[in-house]
Amino acid sequence: MLAGDKPSVDGAVSGICVAIPAEPAKAPALTLTLLFVCVLSNYSLNLSMSFTQLNYHIIFSTKNRVKSIAPQVERRIYTLLYVLSLDKKAVVHRIGGYEDHVHMLVSLPSDISLSEYIKYIKQNSSRIIGGEICIGWTGWEEGYGAFTLRNSDIDTVKEYIVRQKEHHRHVPFIEEYRNWLIEQGISPEEPFFPKV
Repeated sequence: MLAGDKPSVDGAVSGICVAIPAEPAKAPALTLTLLFVCVLSNYSLNLSMSFTQLNYHIIFSTKNRVKSIAPQVERRIYTLLYVLSLDKKAVVHRIGGYEDHVHMLVSLPSDISLSEYIKYIKQNSSRIIGGEICIGWTGWEEGYGAFTLRNSDIDTVKEYIVRQKEHHRHVPFIEEYRNWLIEQGISPEEPFFPKV
C-alpha cells in the first residue's frame, strides 16, 4: 500500500498508511512495525470473506452392480437424484450413468460435507426407488468414488457423462473405475479398491 491510499468500502485497503523511505535499511523500527500491521490488517480483512469452489464428480453403483437402472426408469431415477440434490442446495451440472452405476457432477455448498451429501442422496433415493420406481430394487453399493475438479473441467466431465451409454458398450464400468483409481495413484492393494 502506498502513502495516501484511502480505505475502500469493502475493506481491501487499511486506513493505516505508511511512507516507506527510499532506503529501507534506514527505516526506523516504528515505520516497519506500522507497515507490518498495515499488511496484516489487509490480509485479515480480506480473509473474513469466505469463498469455496467444491466441484465433485461422484460415482456410485447399484448393490452388487446389478443392472437395475433400465432405460424405462433411468430418467425418473436421475430426476429424483436431482431433486434430492436441490434439497441440500447443491448445484447439479449433470447426472447420468448406465445400467449399474450413476455419475453426478455437482457443486456443493460449504455447509455440508461430501459424505453427508452422499449419505442423504443414497439413503433417500434408495427408499423411493425401491418403493415407487423399481420392482426388486436392492439398493446402492455401500461405497462411492468422488473426484474434485476445477471449474474449467466441468464441461469435459459433462460431456463424458452424456456419453455413458456409448462408452460402456466398449468398456465395463468396473474396469474403467479401477483404471481411474490407479491413475489417481490408488493401489489395488487398498481394502476399498473394487474387486472384479
